[in-house]
Amino acid sequence: MTLFRVRRGRVTLPTHQVAVWEAGSGPPVVLVHAAWGSGELWEPQMQSVAAAGLRVVAWSRRGHRGSDPGPADDAGTMTGDLVAVLDALGLAQVHLVGTAIGGFAAAAAAIQHPERLLSVTLAASLCGVNDPDFVAETARLVPSELEALPPELRELSAAYRYAHPAGAARWSMLTGRAVERRVLQPPGVEVTRARLAAVRVPALFVAGEADHYMPPARMAALADGVPDARLVVVPAAGHSPAWENPAAFDRALLDHVRAHA
Repeated sequence: MTLFRVRRGRVTLPTHQVAVWEAGSGPPVVLVHAAWGSGELWEPQMQSVAAAGLRVVAWSRRGHRGSDPGPADDAGTMTGDLVAVLDALGLAQVHLVGTAIGGFAAAAAAIQHPERLLSVTLAASLCGVNDPDFVAETARLVPSELEALPPELRELSAAYRYAHPAGAARWSMLTGRAVERRVLQPPGVEVTRARLAAVRVPALFVAGEADHYMPPARMAALADGVPDARLVVVPAAGHSPAWENPAAFDRALLDHVRAHA
């Protein structure tokens, strides 16, 4: 198997610089990481997406590995920074992928900037939905006792931790060094079920089979409200399906991208 060289650099945005990882060439696929992650957590996809004849771009949000926190008095928004990254890299339209909190940015971008997206993939994500009943449902599914557990117990499925101890250890290592300074950003636009229902960007929803936050039935209920959206359930995966089962995740992602090239 050919290994693609991953190019690491920094790009300058209006208020700060961010770390960027790139590989391959062709139509661009941009990856937005989870709350505990950074651009490094897309290691498997840097190879598989590049091997599919695509340009893959991962970047670290403010305060995450390699990226500046930005001005103390201006946290900006997730979508604002995302669009700034696209502009800095000269990317007019992209296939956008967001996992977990990265899905908040991706969902908001599909609502706010649909002209910049060829497709959107929302993986293991609450998508930033703030309808009161959805927020209450999240509080019921994710009590404080669960949130107090170490990240690997909340995010990685028991099936993955059992079968892939080395992979789980590397995930923990990369995650442990990912957040250099936490910066809380709003998505950039209010995300509701009604606004998602108005999205016309081709959408793929990906659920981890054992995800505590967005179990498959809950992700299906969200996807059902988005016209022509597809749902794929990744087996033996929890809240980090792109890492836990990259073969299944990448197959679904690449099928979606090719269908909307």
